[in-house]
Amino acid sequence: MVTSANTANTAVKDPVSVLLGCDPQVSVTLTETPSGTIFVVVAPADPAVPVGDIDGIFFNLANDSTLDDLIFFPDANDGSIFSPVTGIQANANSVNTLANGAQVADSFDVGIQFGLVDDSTAGNVPQANFTLSSANGPLTLDQLDLGSLTTVVQSDGGNGQVLTAGDDGGSDPVLVDSVALFESFNNVHTPQQSDAVESNEGWVVSNGQLGTNRCYEGELRLAEVATDGPASFSMDVRTCGIQNFENSGSMADSLRLEVQIDGGEWVLLDEFMVNDHGTQMVGSETGNTFGEHGATLNYEGGVLDTAEESVQFRLISDLTATDEIIFVDNVEVTASELTEDCAPETILSEDFTGIHTAEDSDAIASADNWGVDTYYGDLNTDGDSDGTLQLETVQSDGPTTITFDAAAGCIGNFENSGAMADSLRLEVQLSDDEWVLLDEFRVNDHGTEMVGSETGQSFDSHYTTLSYAGGVLDEADGDVTFRFVSDISANNEDIYIDNIEVGACPPSGDDCGQYDVQYIAGIPVLPPPDAEEEEKVAEDLMDDVDA
Repeated sequence: MVTSANTANTAVKDPVSVLLGCDPQVSVTLTETPSGTIFVVVAPADPAVPVGDIDGIFFNLANDSTLDDLIFFPDANDGSIFSPVTGIQANANSVNTLANGAQVADSFDVGIQFGLVDDSTAGNVPQANFTLSSANGPLTLDQLDLGSLTTVVQSDGGNGQVLTAGDDGGSDPVLVDSVALFESFNNVHTPQQSDAVESNEGWVVSNGQLGTNRCYEGELRLAEVATDGPASFSMDVRTCGIQNFENSGSMADSLRLEVQIDGGEWVLLDEFMVNDHGTQMVGSETGNTFGEHGATLNYEGGVLDTAEESVQFRLISDLTATDEIIFVDNVEVTASELTEDCAPETILSEDFTGIHTAEDSDAIASADNWGVDTYYGDLNTDGDSDGTLQLETVQSDGPTTITFDAAAGCIGNFENSGAMADSLRLEVQLSDDEWVLLDEFRVNDHGTEMVGSETGQSFDSHYTTLSYAGGVLDEADGDVTFRFVSDISANNEDIYIDNIEVGACPPSGDDCGQYDVQYIAGIPVLPPPDAEEEEKVAEDLMDDVDA
């Protein structure tokens, strides 16, 4: 990890410190001096936590051609107790070993050895310094590869450690999926009132759904969505009067789904026509089907993976009778964003299969009165079993997501206001902060859907998958806890939850690197001196300093 306090418009840069290793940890501080040299100090990162014996340091230059101009001070064996340099190696991409046989995994341009005995690493060196300069003008920090700095510690006994800068904290950009467009059509009276709709030729909104028949048909074009990569599309769709549809001749009925990638030509994803039995609408490209009972259709992969800038979807209905009706709801477009944040990985999930009580699940921290329907394998809350259900806390160092399936039983019994109002809240807590509302679901005025206050997502008597990402969930840095809070007034008003998944960016841990020293022939070449010899060498060096 490199830290600095550089000041703009100054000739000499502020000191830079590079942390090496995990445990122990060394700090290498490099200072540009006004004379054009670099003063290097190798010392414990925490003065109160010594690292033991520092035996050497290796590094590369930014440009190997400057290696011949490099000047070291002091020369080998000419230093003091503060600069106990006992060896200097300079050879492009060829330096990897100390005098005691300690060998690092990579080959470097420069190696500086420390010790209390000439030409060896013998003796205990708790910290050291030296100076670098150039015969070809001032030497600057830009001419060193600071990310390559590597130290060797405690290597005289055969169990040394190599301390490196590890990961530099950066990461390759990744594509992260997020919901870029969603519309449930609950709070609009016409399609054009929705921000998700760019244009409409004839479709209408009926009972919180898009509707089309012979009188209300044509192209409905959704808003264009920006994306840096693959996109996906989903919608809930059903028919009314499917037995009246025709699949051939002048009275043939169809629904087309098309996509435009990066502003190009429109591409067919599916054309739905009724089967010969008059029971299902069947997609020409995927075989997807829907009928009177409805279905959720998903589109991903193929041409949708080729997107690099934008995607736009449209539905084109061509129907020949008023009693041939198609309803579309919960339209969702997922786009990719190029980011250096991680792509959340699923680290908590539960489908409640084989679970008898909510707290039997490893994913549930507490459940108040919530129950588990052991026959269907899902969570249940109603007027007799409501309260707070809290998931186990997870760790995340970046974008976090939660998805779950939700359905309501006897939805016509729910109330959305007054003393008997019923609700389901989804909340999140980051670290020890306040609980933040992600959605509060209440029944709509028609008594047909539970609608989220913050996102507009909805569910009814059939399971719907609800997804949450972005916003406050991108700010996670440590503990993340989700909870459901149900407040239901009667035991014939039921909400069911299933297939909970939490995605998180695992903590990156300390930004450090470390591994065991390797030795030539498996053992140190030079044994460490005995205690008396080491003490005498240290006294001699101190006498030199005092003189």
